Amino acid sequence: MSRTTKTPDDIIFVRSPTGVKLRRRMLVVFALVLATLASSVLAGSAQAVTWNGYGNQFTYRMNGGNTIYYWYDASAFQPTYQYNVAFDHSLISWSTVRTNGLTAANGGVPCTPANGLYHQYTPNSIDATVEFYALPTTGTYYGVNGYSAFYKNPRPNEMVRNPDLEPYGWGQAVLNTTVMNSRSLLNGVGSKRTVAAHELGHVLGLAHNQVAGTVMAQQTYRTVIGPTCQDNNSLRQRW
Repeated sequence: MSRTTKTPDDIIFVRSPTGVKLRRRMLVVFALVLATLASSVLAGSAQAVTWNGYGNQFTYRMNGGNTIYYWYDASAFQPTYQYNVAFDHSLISWSTVRTNGLTAANGGVPCTPANGLYHQYTPNSIDATVEFYALPTTGTYYGVNGYSAFYKNPRPNEMVRNPDLEPYGWGQAVLNTTVMNSRSLLNGVGSKRTVAAHELGHVLGLAHNQVAGTVMAQQTYRTVIGPTCQDNNSLRQRW
């Protein structure tokens, strides 16, 4: 209440020489607290630019796994559309991340330090930590470029997980052929390989952001064709 600021004690505190010194000290302490809070907020803001992980984690990588065992569904092998090639590029791009999503020959510079991520094909889907599909999607996913799904480990007890609520053990990256068949294989931020890299990033534990220079940006904001050093830093922070 405003009346409490007009009590005699308050008037004495303000006018007393000792009170003035005490008040000055308190103001200095208060200023230091504010400065500390401000720096924390700024640090948090800076971190938010690179930290774009889900609330929970990919348990395979949490447990020290650094080799992504991947499997292709038969739908990925469509000679006309070459989804398997797009998925190949997405795996390589996350293993050898460049500053701007380009190869060294096209002006990209490798990130240092690297994220230590490797990939290996497995012919058995049960052994895969990532599965790739190219399918027409309906319902919730109608019209999207692609989506990711997250599941409990170990298999075959397959239960869908929300990565913001529970850890997950393996995931699927799906490209929507209804939209993506007409897209370029390798060129542009909406290309098959870029969307595949984006969905793989989700399976690795990264959520959307609105940072244009990252492959994890939603396409509305995305300006790069592959993972950049900023994506790499997010992944390293994640694990």
